[in-house]
Amino acid sequence: MIIWRTNQSPSDGLYSEMLESIQSNHKNKEQFYTTFYDENNLNIFNSLLPFYGEIISNMMTDLGLQHISRYQYTVWMQMNNSSTNSHNPHSHFVGAESISWVHFVNVPNQKCFYFQDSNNNKTYPDQNTGDFIAWPSWAIHGVDKVKQSNFDRIICAGNISFTEYNFNNQRVISDLNEEKTICRWHIYK
Repeated sequence: MIIWRTNQSPSDGLYSEMLESIQSNHKNKEQFYTTFYDENNLNIFNSLLPFYGEIISNMMTDLGLQHISRYQYTVWMQMNNSSTNSHNPHSHFVGAESISWVHFVNVPNQKCFYFQDSNNNKTYPDQNTGDFIAWPSWAIHGVDKVKQSNFDRIICAGNISFTEYNFNNQRVISDLNEEKTICRWHIYK
């Protein structure tokens, strides 16, 4: 399921910014914290985007996609612990997303992240602090509840969506409607 992996930790300064952002914005202590829907907490992204942009560029180069595609990526941050709920099985594919990723910024020894197959079997990939893994966006995955007390499990995650793909004299361009509910692909030869 995993198509690319690396291990890289954020700088101490970036990690401190992440912790500060979580501590000042995590209000409902029974829910896992996420910046996914949080438009009020955009300052942290000024620091996260360059860090993840470099990792994603390296990944796209290794996958042979950097020179034949244009893409955009999203990033969000999440925190859960033994007091919060977990993240139920879901996928990131809504139509435009091709590659999804997670960076295990600070994780317990317990493997919490899993992929789930059609028979509800869970597969737990290696997930150590600093690991960054990528997979097809349609893959169903989830997060088990953290068992270790007094430990904040922190991750960053995101998606990569192709806006253009050029290979073998074929050009494919995608666009979304204004509501971002329909993705159209245009193929030019």
